[in-house]
Amino acid sequence: MGEIQFPIEVSKININPLYRDKNRPDGLFGERCGHLVAVRPIDEKYGKKTYLGILLGDLPLEAWVSHNRETKELTIAGFRNPAMFVPELREIIWGVESWWETIETEDQLHQISDDEIQHVWYVQLLKAMLKNQPTEGDSK
Repeated sequence: MGEIQFPIEVSKININPLYRDKNRPDGLFGERCGHLVAVRPIDEKYGKKTYLGILLGDLPLEAWVSHNRETKELTIAGFRNPAMFVPELREIIWGVESWWETIETEDQLHQISDDEIQHVWYVQLLKAMLKNQPTEGDSK
């Protein structure tokens, strides 16, 4: 797909919702805005620590625009992802850059450990898939 060549003629603008539909307030995984969450950011600068966060909801992480030259329609779309505000860090941590889970009670706020991460089904699947991949320098 090439770049949009300007000037363009636009007959219609289609906007795919950048925020979740107000009639369906649940987040990507069924959580609601304001839910307390345990968040362990992936970035090493956080030192494998788990933080208390507040789920802000599924917010736009990326947005993009496309133009159909034949129909002259412009489409604006976006990719949403759970966003969590971590007061201790004064930062928003995104779902795609962390391990996280909702918490209902103080007892549920615990450190998300490496062992827990290694037992997530898709982490195990990825490891199994990569184990069968030839490494650089291997002969086929």
